[in-house]
Amino acid sequence: MTRQEFDLIKEVINERLKLDDIGPAVRLITLYNRHELINNRVMERLYNCIRNGAYITCSMYDELKEME
Repeated sequence: MTRQEFDLIKEVINERLKLDDIGPAVRLITLYNRHELINNRVMERLYNCIRNGAYITCSMYDELKEME
């Protein structure tokens, strides 16, 4: 996952959490996984953030990058 891809995911998830409408964020993560831009471990971590209402931070990029 590139930094630009991460930034897009972060922006969509955080915005959708604010709006209390997580559907588009879930679809984006699923799409990225389907096209192998992120692996299953990264996908699960992002789903957990959405499920728990946790916003994605810039510092998570390194953590997610290590999971790939």
